[in-house]
Amino acid sequence: MDLAKVGAQLHDPERVATYASAALNITQRSQSGVNAQRLNSLTPYLDRVPETAEVKTLRSRINELRRKGSA
Repeated sequence: MDLAKVGAQLHDPERVATYASAALNITQRSQSGVNAQRLNSLTPYLDRVPETAEVKTLRSRINELRRKGSA
């Protein structure tokens, strides 16, 4: 997730999507509340990158985790 934040600081949606998607997949498999919270903390950083289809998908997946009570 830290690498996804770096990607956001660099305004690089591809980098954000790559690293955040990997973190989301791990979090969903492990059902880790800590990882879910860290992913939730990525949300404000997503505002720094262009709103690509991948970024929209990330927002949706992070919101889904939050709704399920994992975040």
